[in-house]
Amino acid sequence: EELEEPLYLVCTHGKRDRCCALHGLPIFKALRELAPERVWQTSHLGGHRFAPTLLTLTDGHVYGRLDMGDTTQLFHAVEHGRVFDLTRLRGRAGWPPAAQAAERALRRKLRDLDSPMVLQSCEETGADQWTVRINDSVVTVGRSMGAEPVRASCAQEKMSLPARYTAQA
Repeated sequence: EELEEPLYLVCTHGKRDRCCALHGLPIFKALRELAPERVWQTSHLGGHRFAPTLLTLTDGHVYGRLDMGDTTQLFHAVEHGRVFDLTRLRGRAGWPPAAQAAERALRRKLRDLDSPMVLQSCEETGADQWTVRINDSVVTVGRSMGAEPVRASCAQEKMSLPARYTAQA
């Protein structure tokens, strides 16, 4: 069945990582006030360090590091078919990581939060390099290890170097 209106899935999975429950539950409750039948709690969207995280369907966009001040603006953007905020956009479910980085770079370059973006291809062109075609644009993407250690979660002391994707649109 095709969705006629957006659906919002907020990670509130406290057993996996308490940050998701601690920060996700207030976001869930605030969005639930705006669309009671279309806001659900979900178990795990990945990326605890980005808690709270949220997945919007039908577009498949995943947002992270949301705060209570974001809920109304996020809701209205998604309801009107727009990307909410490129600084909060983590990517798009179902797209390879390189394509997710390419979409953000392309939207930033075009200053376009409204247009639908269709992934045409994502081809690995070398070690840690991809050529991504979205709509009529070609984006070159590279991957490297981050230079700054980050916490895996707000609840963990352990630090790691995550992969970083850089895209040239």
